[in-house]
Amino acid sequence: MRERHERGLHKIAVGMLFTVGNSLIRFPWRATDPKVTALFILSVAGALLPACLLYPLLRRLFRQPLGRSGWRLPVAAVSALAVGGYALYVGWHCMRDYVHYAAEMILTGERSLLFGLLFLLCIVLLARLPRHGADSFSLILAIAALLSVLLLFLSGISQYRVEYLAFRLPASVRELANDALPLWRETVLPLVILSAYMALSTPRRGERSLIVGTLLGYAVLFLCVLQTLLTFGAPFSAGLSYPYSQAVRIVSFGQYFFRPEIFSYGLDFAACLVRAAVCLATVKRLIGRFSPRLAPYVPLTAGAAGCVLWVLL
Repeated sequence: MRERHERGLHKIAVGMLFTVGNSLIRFPWRATDPKVTALFILSVAGALLPACLLYPLLRRLFRQPLGRSGWRLPVAAVSALAVGGYALYVGWHCMRDYVHYAAEMILTGERSLLFGLLFLLCIVLLARLPRHGADSFSLILAIAALLSVLLLFLSGISQYRVEYLAFRLPASVRELANDALPLWRETVLPLVILSAYMALSTPRRGERSLIVGTLLGYAVLFLCVLQTLLTFGAPFSAGLSYPYSQAVRIVSFGQYFFRPEIFSYGLDFAACLVRAAVCLATVKRLIGRFSPRLAPYVPLTAGAAGCVLWVLL
């Protein structure tokens, strides 16, 4: 029972960090309109769709023997190609977003190439770890990320202005669709990969861990967005490159003006590392369903291809 409980916590940690991912860096819900808060809250409903609908389908498709019926193998192969291709796309963009963010907010431009290659190496190493090792490492990162977000949120209370908050629902269904669909594309659609990863790596039913992890990730995002809006307001934060990092950067205390925004750097690193590694691990497990001998080489091959692309681009 205790081992099962620990596995549940590990999967929740993976789900939380993957949900945050590079969404906080991209800040896709930025808007000068007060409906940004409503749109973010409404997006939680969309985030549960992959966990409630896709996870059972993917688990049944990929976990059961592929040769029992004539249609299962071709459907599984086409689905694996689609999910695996999208996982590589999301993993690449996640890595690229984080390296660009780190180059602007933490490093100098001359070091960005080396940092990008080192970050890619971390992704490959984490993706190559066995399931229990990767999940345990994610649990440590998730605890540190939660503590960092809470610390930064409480530290910024003196900077908050409640009058900056406003709430307005979209005036029509068309307006809701026009505003919500781009947000869902950035935050909800990547959760398809998380559902596939859970379906391929969880030995028993994992809907509860997947749902709790997704909701916890959205809770972290909500605190970060709330801190940004309380600090700058929607119109000003919409024009910033990295609104949350710049919101926590103005938090200072003590005569030496110690700035705790360093904790936000750890949050972004952990979330982007886990999302990109999960994408790569998903591709590895998808290939492993059809050719187990090739699966261990997938992270190294993808990492080598990523190095070439990163140097050339």
